[in-house]
Amino acid sequence: MSDNEISVWDLFGILYRHKFTFCFVVLLIMALTVGANIFLPQKFRSEAHLLVRLGRENLGLDSTLKLTNQSSVNVTQSREFELKTVASMIKSHGNFEKVVEDIGVQRILGKRSIIDETKEKIFANEMMAKAFAPSYQLDDQVNAVEELLSKTKVRMIPETHMVGVYYDNSDPHLAREVVNAIVENSLVRHSAAHRSVGSVEFIEGERDRTKTQLFDAEDQLKKFKSESGLISVSEQRATQVSRISSLKSQKMDADSSLAAIKMEIDALEGSLKLLNRYDIDRAVDVMRADLYKLQLKEQELSSKYGDSYALVKQIKGQIASAQKILDEQANRQTQKTMTPSREYQDTNLLLIKKMATRESLEVRSTAIEDQLVDEEKSLVELENSSLEIGRREREIQLLGENYRRYSREAENARVDDSLGKSSLSNLSVAQPATLNYFPVFPNVQLNLALGVVLSLFFGSLTCVMLESWDSRRFRLRQQELTVSLLPTELVPQDVPRRTRSRSAAAIRKPNEELPELAGSFGQETVHESPDIRQPR
Repeated sequence: MSDNEISVWDLFGILYRHKFTFCFVVLLIMALTVGANIFLPQKFRSEAHLLVRLGRENLGLDSTLKLTNQSSVNVTQSREFELKTVASMIKSHGNFEKVVEDIGVQRILGKRSIIDETKEKIFANEMMAKAFAPSYQLDDQVNAVEELLSKTKVRMIPETHMVGVYYDNSDPHLAREVVNAIVENSLVRHSAAHRSVGSVEFIEGERDRTKTQLFDAEDQLKKFKSESGLISVSEQRATQVSRISSLKSQKMDADSSLAAIKMEIDALEGSLKLLNRYDIDRAVDVMRADLYKLQLKEQELSSKYGDSYALVKQIKGQIASAQKILDEQANRQTQKTMTPSREYQDTNLLLIKKMATRESLEVRSTAIEDQLVDEEKSLVELENSSLEIGRREREIQLLGENYRRYSREAENARVDDSLGKSSLSNLSVAQPATLNYFPVFPNVQLNLALGVVLSLFFGSLTCVMLESWDSRRFRLRQQELTVSLLPTELVPQDVPRRTRSRSAAAIRKPNEELPELAGSFGQETVHESPDIRQPR
């Protein structure tokens, strides 16, 4: 062990030699510790816990976003980020200003100092109050907010979804009141921050405007249908198409009948040309009438079935045979009798009837054609009207959808606004503000423990320092004695006079100094004087 090191036993010896000094230092520090615990102002802590749940605030979407057709992107936020946001909102300057207004500036600042009382006396003057009172009050307000910010702590509780609010004050009831005010204002501000201001009025205004447009469009559609005479477009279109189809069918029948009549008239006219107005021979006339009937039948069948039809070919063969016989009979006749021809008269009467039928068919065909043109025009007008009605119905449908969407979003916005006004959000009070009668400052047990440790440390340090000082003094006196024993001519010139004078004093009183310093010379004899003792 080196000379500078101190063992445990050496330390106990030092403490024993300076036991009074050690006890004095220990008692002094403990007295200061006890006095600090007694006289320091006590601080009581009130705390509250806020639970951040999952709710509509996590989406962070505005209530008017659904009114647009824009697609929204869901941004996932971590719970830590949300807890930090809530903590920052709780400890915002505006929130604490509202708390100061609710609690009171004087209660936050506590007792007035001498400077504050002097200011109050100065500003009691009316002139000074008018000139400087606003700024003075503003200073108190700012100081109260700053003090509240300094004494309030907002922390995220680890491994939970809660945020803790802590406030220390000398009055436990005031501490709880302040924490309650902070929590209540934080709930209101959190709900208001996630509420779209003016969204209810905007959406309700758009809903009313859309409702007015919808009613106007419905009235215009009703008026248009009344003016156009359209009740059911699909049924009227089907009726119109059916009438046009019927007219076209009638027109085709009339045209075909007219064509047949014309052919019959042409055949009758040809037959009249072949017939004589007077009968020369009755048999020949009868044969000629039969031939005429066959020709009429052949014309009728040809117009319906064509010349390739078997019956038409058969009738044509009969006509050829009858014409051949008629020609042979005409050549054999020698005497002719002139009588009015009945066949001619019948054919002429039939021709007159057919011509009347032809005229009636022509009139009917013209009338049907005119009706068909009118019906087609009506169908075109119906189509145009149906297009206009369809356009207006689509407009009404679109306005109806917008009106229903605005009504739905207006109700959602109203509910959100009511929730915001009622301070209902995903932020709830998990633990209300506590009333704690046990002070958090000063911590008596910790202060006493620190006082004991510090008193022992400084007491030991003081004893060690005193022992070191005594050792240096002892070495100095030992050096002076050594110099005093040397002859005068061997004393170095650089020895201070003080040492020389003290050495001379030691020579004058050798019996008083030598017993004290003899132990420093080891086993050697320093002087022949009988007063010098050997070391122990």
